[in-house]
Amino acid sequence: MEKNRLIAYKGSQVHFYKSLINDTFTKEGYIINQFKRVENPERSSEQEIQKARELLRLNRNFNLDFSKKIVTPLTALDSALVTVRKARLPKFKDYLYKSKLKKDEVISFKNNTNTLTFDNNLSVVYTNEKEEEGYILRNVFSKKREATYQTSSIIPLEKNIVLDKSGILIKPLSVFYEGYWSYEKFAHALPLDYEPTH
Repeated sequence: MEKNRLIAYKGSQVHFYKSLINDTFTKEGYIINQFKRVENPERSSEQEIQKARELLRLNRNFNLDFSKKIVTPLTALDSALVTVRKARLPKFKDYLYKSKLKKDEVISFKNNTNTLTFDNNLSVVYTNEKEEEGYILRNVFSKKREATYQTSSIIPLEKNIVLDKSGILIKPLSVFYEGYWSYEKFAHALPLDYEPTH
């Protein structure tokens, strides 16, 4: 049981935050990168997509060819088809703009409190373990691929996120996790007071 808990601990959010507080995160296998998330300029707005869907719905009796290749839309229906196809594009694009951050670029210690102080979002790569097969194949349409390093994103939902000394967020809902940690959260739960023995 202790061995399984240690495996679950290594690479977890608590392990990361604790190693960040102690400034040992690089030695413990973490790389921290910073990224900005912006709306995808290639994707139509939700309002445009809804209008296009409504136009297509109103004209469904005209035997529309949804597979038709449209380079330059010539009619309103062509434009609606192009807009609806763009709805499949991701809503946002992420732009990495800083890599291998240092402790003072992520967290500060003032008034006896550890506070996350980074701008935008963080990508956290854990290089001591590869992804599990369950993570790679977690979605219905996932294809088997070579496992890479465990990569997670921290998306802050508020400012001044405080950590206690054991690496636990005082307000757990102050951040949103994407990537590996969002999978691990359910697959490998740990007791809040867990301390590794080695």
